[in-house]
Amino acid sequence: MIPVEITIPDLSRRKSKRSSVDIETGMQTNGFGKMACRVADLSTDGARLMSYSVLPVDTVIVLNLPILGPVQAQIIWSKEFEAGCQFKTPLQQGELDVVLRKYGLPTMI
Repeated sequence: MIPVEITIPDLSRRKSKRSSVDIETGMQTNGFGKMACRVADLSTDGARLMSYSVLPVDTVIVLNLPILGPVQAQIIWSKEFEAGCQFKTPLQQGELDVVLRKYGLPTMI
């Protein structure tokens, strides 16, 4: 028998680790105006959102994050009432940690 080494590639396309959260907030888009949404997970590079409207890919939004305020982002994937957005300017790790602490969640080390 010939020994074989198998390497399994990391298929995750995420740039940074995400934290599961449940944050009720709001966002604004040019096409839809202001709307309520929930942030389901959050990282320095983006967030997964739950909304009451379908958000088309490439839509630019302004997401209101607690403590940090408005953050500009672009929808990079969308499926029914769930969407992933990438922040135009990534959050600093310290900024993300402040938001996570507010909700009693562990911060990234």
